[in-house]
Amino acid sequence: MSQAPLAAQATDSATSIELSAASMDCLLLSQSLADLPIQQQILQTAFERVGQSADLEQALSRCQKLGLALQVDLGLWSIDQNVSRYPVALTSEHLLRIAELKQALISYLIDAIDGKVDANLTLDDIEHIRCLSADPQDDLQCDLLIWLADFDYQGGRFDLAAQNWQSVYLFVKQQQGAEHPDTLACMNNFAESLQQQGAYVEAQELYQEQLSLCLSALGEEDDSTLTCMNNLAAVLKRLHQLDEAKALEERVVELRLRLLGAEHPDTLGSQNNLASTLKALGNIAEARALQEQVLSVRRQIFPERHPHITEAAWNLLQTLFQQGEYQSDLCQEVLFDDLLWLLEDKAVLQHNTEFQIKELLQKLLNQG
Repeated sequence: MSQAPLAAQATDSATSIELSAASMDCLLLSQSLADLPIQQQILQTAFERVGQSADLEQALSRCQKLGLALQVDLGLWSIDQNVSRYPVALTSEHLLRIAELKQALISYLIDAIDGKVDANLTLDDIEHIRCLSADPQDDLQCDLLIWLADFDYQGGRFDLAAQNWQSVYLFVKQQQGAEHPDTLACMNNFAESLQQQGAYVEAQELYQEQLSLCLSALGEEDDSTLTCMNNLAAVLKRLHQLDEAKALEERVVELRLRLLGAEHPDTLGSQNNLASTLKALGNIAEARALQEQVLSVRRQIFPERHPHITEAAWNLLQTLFQQGEYQSDLCQEVLFDDLLWLLEDKAVLQHNTEFQIKELLQKLLNQG
């Protein structure tokens, strides 16, 4: 479907220039993107998805002749984003078409991320995604921002992840309400990102608000509520509020024992957290008893050399060393049965926890 050409006037030239609708659409659409090169194929697909059969290469080449775009590589274009250089009277029809193209572009990028279309996204494209998903106004933008928030979190860019999750949280809260499970999940991700970047006070406030909402909407026994209690306890420990953390963790252990049973991984994880807090409070004997219990149960339900067994054994070994029981039968059992395999030349380590424990174990043995 062809569009009538638009007349534009370059401010640094007295000559009136004529751009096709496709050329002007590319220029205007670029305002929603990062000031970085964009793949022609991405733009072409967006045009096709709204039913426009425009020749993008011809349209962009026309822009290039007028100094409004530059082909920096094969199929890769840098487009001038300074609309003031080519003022044009835009009708509501033009603005609607740009909005449709933007939505088509977002839809294509989501499909590319999900593997539904064959696309080779670059780091520049990630920055385009960042611009397209900023301040989401609809579900499609929000979905793209959720992916970006997780991408930043996995990449260790916790400040950016926190900003993104905050935007997602505010949008979902407005759409679904404060107590909706999706809102609470986004709130949790926002708080977790704050925690990871070291903003413990802000994370604590958010977790406390989330816990209040979870208790009201879901009840104390809901898994989301228990997870929030655990997360809040972890932040409280970072803030050296150990007694408050202990109270929360004890309640989580009590509930998970009753709801899930003693052998459930979540129950064991909660007991492990509580043992850590008890140890920090100086209750070494009580912490050790709980660590022995966790290790014993994990040995029963997981195969040998499982990461959960390795973690529990390492926690208990540190406590035994702290108590000076280097030569005790229990210490030797934990060391030889559950940990020394990490130092074998042919040991197959698959989890970050295992690599970390191996390094710490080597240092501990060298000191001994």
